[in-house]
Amino acid sequence: MASDEGFSSNRAPLFDGTHHAYWILRMHIYIYTMGFDIWEVITNGYTTPTTPPTDTVGKRLFENNFKAKNAIMCSFINSELVKVMGYSSNKEI
Repeated sequence: MASDEGFSSNRAPLFDGTHHAYWILRMHIYIYTMGFDIWEVITNGYTTPTTPPTDTVGKRLFENNFKAKNAIMCSFINSELVKVMGYSSNKEI
């Protein structure tokens, strides 16, 4: 965890490669506050369709997937981000 980091409900907790268990706990709470649907898309996994979804449910899942990915990717400092940027699913990250 970045030592100069404060607590904010608007920003994902930063991970700098240290204190992994603490970051995981804070990240779970952060994602839970985004909504159950966001957490569900992470735990259940999501396969991005080859064409953009047009139905309401498909659009919602697509959006929730990228909201989750945004939260996760924005929580890494640069040196940690390069370690996970090749993963395709939120669950892998």
